[in-house]
Amino acid sequence: LDNYKTLPDIKKMRCNTVQKDEVGKGLQGMEIPYIFSKTYRSALNECKKMIQKGEDGLALSYLVPDAIKILAELTEDYPNLFIGVADICSKEEASLSVDSGARFVFTNFPIREVGSFCKDRDVFCCMGAATVGEAFNAIDYGSDVVNLYPYRAIAPDMIKAIRTSLPKVELMATLNEAESDEWKEDFFAT
Repeated sequence: LDNYKTLPDIKKMRCNTVQKDEVGKGLQGMEIPYIFSKTYRSALNECKKMIQKGEDGLALSYLVPDAIKILAELTEDYPNLFIGVADICSKEEASLSVDSGARFVFTNFPIREVGSFCKDRDVFCCMGAATVGEAFNAIDYGSDVVNLYPYRAIAPDMIKAIRTSLPKVELMATLNEAESDEWKEDFFAT
């Protein structure tokens, strides 16, 4: 799975450091469409529709059938967009996704092996958390940003507790378009 390890160390460091920094800056403040469909064709069509609408990036669920194939196709056709993968549950899934072109990795909860993989490959990583302990673990495991997940289930007092306990941690929330409009004010108010 790690074809990447055959590259010379200098090339790995130069290429991916730039990529991770670029991805981190590019995702900052972006509303990232989350693509989850029941079939390969509908997911691919939804991704292409988002790109045609002018979206700068998207997160494709790893749970979509043949998600790896979609990632490879999209990242080859649109190399400058921020296309990443969501719903990752293992290092193997992260490795397959990154090797297929994913520029960032989202998990729904802290996973040590995914964090280690992303650190080793210098890939932008965002792990989900619903509590202060999970947020701490996410950062400890290598998450660059903590995704408040599932956002609707997290009480405003918990968000305040995370921000108070871990003031330097960057937070984000994964919401669909309707939820984004509804919850945006609450997220920034806490």
